[in-house]
Amino acid sequence: MSKQTTLPASRSRGLLAASFTLAVFLGGKGPRMKNQLWLWVWVWLLVMRCSGSVVPLSNLGNCAVGVVWFAYYNGSWHQQESSVPVYPGGQLNWDLGVLNYLGCYQNGVHNYDDSVLEVYRASDGIVIPGSLDVCGWNPVAGSYPTVYLNSDGTCDGQPTTNRCGSVILFTWDFPKDGLQALPADGQSSVNGSVAGGSGTLSWSFDGPSLGCTLVGTATGVTVYASTNTGSVLVQASDSTGVCFEQPLELVECSSCASGSCPAGGFSADLGSVDVKIGLGWAPAGNTAGYLHIKESAPTNAIATPKALHYDFVRPQVEVYSNSYGLYQVRSPETFVNVITNSISKYSIQLFSATNITNPPMTGPYTPPSTPYRTLTVENPSGNTNEVLVTDSNDGSTYDYTWQGNGWLLATGNGLRNELKTTVVSSTNNAIYIVTNTVWQGNSPPVLTKIETYQTNSYGNRLIAQVSGSGGAARTNTYSYTANGYLQQAVRWDGSWEYYLYDGSNRPTNIFSGFLNQGVTTNRALCRLIEHDYSTNVISGAGDNGNTYLILEPVEGESK
Repeated sequence: MSKQTTLPASRSRGLLAASFTLAVFLGGKGPRMKNQLWLWVWVWLLVMRCSGSVVPLSNLGNCAVGVVWFAYYNGSWHQQESSVPVYPGGQLNWDLGVLNYLGCYQNGVHNYDDSVLEVYRASDGIVIPGSLDVCGWNPVAGSYPTVYLNSDGTCDGQPTTNRCGSVILFTWDFPKDGLQALPADGQSSVNGSVAGGSGTLSWSFDGPSLGCTLVGTATGVTVYASTNTGSVLVQASDSTGVCFEQPLELVECSSCASGSCPAGGFSADLGSVDVKIGLGWAPAGNTAGYLHIKESAPTNAIATPKALHYDFVRPQVEVYSNSYGLYQVRSPETFVNVITNSISKYSIQLFSATNITNPPMTGPYTPPSTPYRTLTVENPSGNTNEVLVTDSNDGSTYDYTWQGNGWLLATGNGLRNELKTTVVSSTNNAIYIVTNTVWQGNSPPVLTKIETYQTNSYGNRLIAQVSGSGGAARTNTYSYTANGYLQQAVRWDGSWEYYLYDGSNRPTNIFSGFLNQGVTTNRALCRLIEHDYSTNVISGAGDNGNTYLILEPVEGESK
C-alpha cells in the first residue's frame, strides 16, 4: 500500500482491436480516461488462468511494459502494486493473494469499492491511455474475461472488449495532416476504400455518429455529413474477425476564422445556442478542436456542464467527467477547469497548460489559483428559455433567448440582435426555410437572408438563397444530380456554372458563363473546364490523373 494516487473519474472508450489481451474482468464502474483512441500498440499482454499460486503475465509484443494497480477505498484512490517492466518474450508472476485483492475480493468477500489496472511504457513511464476496471474479477470463481488493445506497431493504445481478430486501416480519398476532413454542412460526403479480397463487410460507427450516416459495400464506404462537428470512427468487420477502421473529422470551415480553434479562443454563433471554446494545437489534424455547447431548443441541462461537450478524438487531449458532466480538459496548450455555481449556472476556467506541472495522463488536476479567462454560462433567474454567456476578458455578454422557432442572440448589451429561425414549408414537408435577420436595438433589419433547403434521399441541399428584401433582393439558385452533386448554380449577378460527372461522380466538364450568355452546354458559347482522370494524358508530363484543359470561345469558336 504505497502512495495515494488520484485517478480520473471518467471512463475510457477503446477502439476496435486486437493484439493486447489481458484476462481481467471489466466491471460496470470505475475510472477510465476518455478520448485517447488511436495511437495503437503491438503489445500482446495475456493474463492466463492461474495454476497453483501464481498468475503469469506474458508480454508477446515488441515493447517493454509494466502494470500498476490502483484501488479505491476510504474515499480516495491508492496505488497498491507496481510490476517491474516485462520485456518482449518475458513474463511476470503475481501471487494469487494479490490477484484476489485486485478483483475487490478476499476469500470471496468484497473488500474494495473499485479496482483498476494501468499499463505503462517501460521506456519512459508514460501510461498507455485507458485503465482497466477489474473490480469483480474473482480468480477463485474463475472469472477471466478477455480485454483487447489496438495495434499498429507503436507502444500506445487503449483497452476494449471488442474481439476483432486484427485491425486494418482502410483509405480515405483525401486525408490531410493524418486525418480525413468532411465539412459539417449536412450534405457533403466522403468515400473510403478497402483494398484486397475482404469479402462481405458490415459497416458501422464505433461510438457516437454525431448524426452522420453511412452506406457501405464490400470494397468501401460513403459517409454523409451531419451539421455537428467532432470526430467519428468508421469501422467495418468481416466474417474472419478482421476489422477495418479509420477516424473521420467533421469540420466547420468558419470555426477557426471565428476564433474558436486557437487556445482559449471563443465564439458564439446562431442557429442554436452555439458556443465554442478553442483548445489550441494538437498533432492530429493540427488542432485539438474545441469544447462545444450546442442546443437547438431549451433544455433543463442547458446551463449545466452536461451540455458542455468535447466531440473530438485526440490522443493528447484528456477529458474528465462525472455524473454532473464534464469537469476538466487538458490539451497540449490549454487546461480547462469547470466549476458548478448552482443548478442553473457554471463557470469554465481557462489556464495555460504550462501552469499544470503534473505529467500528462495523471489527472484530474488541482487547478492553478487564477485563470486567464473565465466564461460563465447561466439561465438567468432559472429561466431555461434564456442562456447568458459572460466573458471575463472584457465583461461582454452573449444573451440567447428562445423565440419558439429559433434563438435570438443579443450582443453589445443589445446593440446587435441576430435571429435565425427554421420553418418547415406548409405545402411540402421536404422543404424547409432558414431565415437570418440582423438589426440594431429597435431599428428595422439591416440584413435579411433567406435560405431554402430540400430534403432528398441523398440528404439536404440548398436550392435557393435570397439576400436582402424588396427591390434590393439578390437571389441565387441551385440544382443537383440524382446522386446529390451540384448540377447547376445561377447567381444574382448572372454568373453560373453547369457540371457534368463521370461514373464515380467526379466532375468532367464544368461550363460557366461568358459575357452575357445564359446557361448552356454549347462549348462554342461559354467557358469550359475539362477534367481527365487518366494518367499520362500529356506524354511524359508525369501527371497524377487530374489533368484539366480550359477552353474559352473567341468570336464563337473554341480554342
